[in-house]
Amino acid sequence: MRTADREEIMSLDAKTVKNVEYSDIPTARFADASVILNFIVEQPVKGGSFLADLTNGITMVYGEDSFYAKFYNGASQFSIWYMPQFRDFKSQWRENEETFNLSGGTIKRKEIGETARFRYLIQNFNFRYNYFKNERMFDVSLNSEIENQPDNNFKSRLTTNSSMDTLFMTDNSRNTAFTPRLRLYYQESLGKHQFLYASLSGGYFQRNYKRDYQERLSDNTVENYFYSDVDEKQQAYNASLSYENIIDIIIFKTKST
Repeated sequence: MRTADREEIMSLDAKTVKNVEYSDIPTARFADASVILNFIVEQPVKGGSFLADLTNGITMVYGEDSFYAKFYNGASQFSIWYMPQFRDFKSQWRENEETFNLSGGTIKRKEIGETARFRYLIQNFNFRYNYFKNERMFDVSLNSEIENQPDNNFKSRLTTNSSMDTLFMTDNSRNTAFTPRLRLYYQESLGKHQFLYASLSGGYFQRNYKRDYQERLSDNTVENYFYSDVDEKQQAYNASLSYENIIDIIIFKTKST
């Protein structure tokens, strides 16, 4: 038994599903789950399947798409999953009102939003190889998320009760990220209800965040300005080895007369 993605379940051929087991008493291996659905399938020797799930906007640039392909060859199974998510909104704005109670008096500041652009593209990839034979399973999963947000922009006019001048504000940010992950998994049946599981995984996270904030007068004189460029990198590794012995639960019933 191994975990499966939503797309992998949706792409199952109903003819290959032999049984579906439901349990609301998860084993220790799935202790965080409220219920377990175990799909018992008969893997084809040859062939494959394909799934496409498209959700796109009509009056705006919006997409939540998913493509999944699976191929069989004997005891081997190879699958590819690709999910792009994208937005391109040419009209986003924000409005704020702030009050500063200072020793010299109260300053009220109002932000009046104007339209600016917001867009991003997030791409998720998953490549998986699975081998199952003689109660032994070996699974390799390589997935990655690539995020590109070139525009998360705001434009506004700023007014205060302490000045007759109107400030013109721009607040532009850009974000990119790359997150690859690799997982090796091995499972072997040791007898009735007894299993050995071994897992080795590693991941890398890299993100760059830029922000350019300016407040200018009508003659283009810069009143306030700051710029940030932040890089973040992380690595993580995990190894686990576990033994599971599922004990049958015996329920005693009594009948009173």
